[in-house]
Amino acid sequence: MLRNPRTHFAAAMAVLLALVFATPSHATTDSGTDKDKREKIVHMLELNGVTNSLPSLVGPNIDGVMAKIRRTHPDLSEEAREAINKEVQSLFNQLMDVTMDMLTDMYDRNFTTQEIEKLIEIYESPVWRKQVTLQGKMYRQMAEEMQRVSAPLMTATMERIRQRCEELGIEY
Repeated sequence: MLRNPRTHFAAAMAVLLALVFATPSHATTDSGTDKDKREKIVHMLELNGVTNSLPSLVGPNIDGVMAKIRRTHPDLSEEAREAINKEVQSLFNQLMDVTMDMLTDMYDRNFTTQEIEKLIEIYESPVWRKQVTLQGKMYRQMAEEMQRVSAPLMTATMERIRQRCEELGIEY
């Protein structure tokens, strides 16, 4: 185990740098997207909820980094922890920017400006706003229903597996 706080800090920074350099780089302004279309795509991504869901996409990677650092270096000083948290936040922001750039470029390649404008009209509609508002609640309801429906199906399937194994002379 490392005893020197500077060694802990250096090891943690090495992990963070490895993750940053392992992240594919992506052009942010030289992607061929004209500024007006890019702004419309970003607006559309905000309206449809993608922008708000990005932290849950990127967050687990950051949580994994922090968990590994805490696990491998449990005796870090408070100063080292603060410095690491600052660097991890920077990494999180970089990953968010790269992800947003990738999404913007994907929409740019696959949709015309007019199609993006139509999507914005849809996402600004009251019925879409309601859908976005209720989405989390509906996912929870779906999970509860799936659990309720799947339990008897799983029990019946396990019984059929047991019977089939018995027919084949396999101890189950």
